[in-house]
Amino acid sequence: MLRKNSARRNVTRLRGYNVTSTTNVSDGVFAPQRSIDPNYVNLLYQAAIVHALANRPEDALKDLREAFQEGYSTEQARSDPEFGSLQHRPEFANLLAEFSTPKK
Repeated sequence: MLRKNSARRNVTRLRGYNVTSTTNVSDGVFAPQRSIDPNYVNLLYQAAIVHALANRPEDALKDLREAFQEGYSTEQARSDPEFGSLQHRPEFANLLAEFSTPKK
């Protein structure tokens, strides 16, 4: 869910987290969780979603790459509507192709 905070114009509420244009979600907002398990794959995926929704495609792609490296499903990301802003980008298609399992 995306909601603008009317009291602070530069703050957006995404999936329960306050995010600004300079917030690094994967290192900042989720830092306490990542310090417990830095490779927690669902957390990496959620950070990618938040970055995509915050119009931070480079950070979203970086987080997705890490999630895929840890075994997250490319099919999940391919069909996730929250990555709609990335689906037209060649980098997204290349990332999915790089980590997709060839069909037999």
